[in-house]
Amino acid sequence: MSGVQGLTAITSEKQLRSVYVNLFSHKSLAIDYLANSCSVEDNITFTSCSDKESFYSGLNNHSQEQFNACVNSRIKNTYFLNIKYSSKLINISDLSEDLCRIKIQNKSIFILLIPDALLSNSSDAEINDFLKRFSSFSKKHTATVQLFIYGSLALSLLKPKLLTANSYLSGLATMTVLDEYRYSYLVDFWSNTHGVKSDVEYILSRLENGEIIAETNESAAPSMLIEDKADSERMYLSQDVLGDNTIPPKGVYIAENNKALLGLLQSPRASTVIFSCSSQSEIRQLTIDCFQLRNRAGNQLKIIIRETSQCLRYADEKFLMRAGVNLISPFQVPFVRFMTQVEAIQGQILIRPQPKSLEELLKYDQKFGRKGYLHNSDFTHYCRDVLNKSLQSNIRFALIRLQLLPGMNAEECLRLCHIRRDGDVITASDKALYVLFSAIRQDDINIALNNIFEFPVRDLFHSVRTFENHHDIEIELKKIDENEVIISEEVSMLATEKRIFSSKPTSNENTPSLYAVKKPLSVKVSA
Repeated sequence: MSGVQGLTAITSEKQLRSVYVNLFSHKSLAIDYLANSCSVEDNITFTSCSDKESFYSGLNNHSQEQFNACVNSRIKNTYFLNIKYSSKLINISDLSEDLCRIKIQNKSIFILLIPDALLSNSSDAEINDFLKRFSSFSKKHTATVQLFIYGSLALSLLKPKLLTANSYLSGLATMTVLDEYRYSYLVDFWSNTHGVKSDVEYILSRLENGEIIAETNESAAPSMLIEDKADSERMYLSQDVLGDNTIPPKGVYIAENNKALLGLLQSPRASTVIFSCSSQSEIRQLTIDCFQLRNRAGNQLKIIIRETSQCLRYADEKFLMRAGVNLISPFQVPFVRFMTQVEAIQGQILIRPQPKSLEELLKYDQKFGRKGYLHNSDFTHYCRDVLNKSLQSNIRFALIRLQLLPGMNAEECLRLCHIRRDGDVITASDKALYVLFSAIRQDDINIALNNIFEFPVRDLFHSVRTFENHHDIEIELKKIDENEVIISEEVSMLATEKRIFSSKPTSNENTPSLYAVKKPLSVKVSA
């Protein structure tokens, strides 16, 4: 990656008549990469496979400023997709054919920014044909072609396909976020005039002056890891983990509670330490304790959290794992099965990257600050904010469109919606409701939807669609802004109330009839 101090020439420089692919978990990462490339390269043609409005809408102010600076200094020509094609299904074969008609100077750099949605549904043969055309394009113009592919599917779905298409590529690298100031840059393979290099990972650190320094990730390098057996058989746990009627395993050190458990530990190195968690109020302090214990004991200590009553949300679990927790066992798991899980992680050595300081860790204690109904513009602004924050937190979110049934309007459906959880918001358009869950697993979406409505979602709406990749979300946010509807204050308050049902008893007189009522037939008698 040019412009980054510390990268070797063999893993950063590019050669003419070649195609290089860089994968990014988020679009703003691609712009950071581009900005650093522009610091040492010029004569660049930049092309985005999204329209100009969608391109800028997903970027924060810093990323927009970086891109505009590149356009004003190093980028000679800039192209965006025509807005009338932005919401249509694009055939990648036709797209590559059109893109290869762009006229560029010889010995120049052609950069193409591609959302993962354009390639995610393509077959291996279609992707190979796509890459083959750009390989021919690079040779025809004696140019360097760089394909920037961004989005969550770029890493999970597209990367395996690209690894098999190395006959058309000279390099493939992946960039993801570790925390606010650090990135992981993995070079899968890279070739240039200096030779060929593969499977090298760098940790990129951003300094206060904006410079990026690269260091080889030593923990990723293959090495012999020797298990510390000094106290590996020792187990400590809180009494709350056992419950009332559970007989503890023999040889286990038991403390009265989590605070006493921390005092019981004597310089553990590879022991197993099991904390309990029974309420939301415990999570922050428990996370701090686990982080400090991990830093003190090292990466061979096994730290386990056992949920003793249902209290942990998805965001809480991610927060605990950032603190160095090995295993989180949910409330529903019986103690016998829990001990099997404990046995399964024996000998485990934690290599997950950890925050450098407690202050840095606490930034991931997510407090979303919004809940319930939001006006369309506020909703789309909040969605983009969550999208940008997910870049660092790595917490999954979901945007769901609930298509209204014929004859139903948005206010009627909103009256049946009651959102209680921090970070869950809803808005309305003329033909649909939109729900954003700021922190949720994909498997829990249907459960969460049914929890916020009084009746099953399948009965209230015509269809339900979840948007997962960044490109589709940006297009849908534009539709939300364009198709806003006015919702009364009374209805918007209903969607935001703290309790689904009032604590006061409701009289039968005010209860609407929800079921059929038997009535005698009235028969007209003709005179």
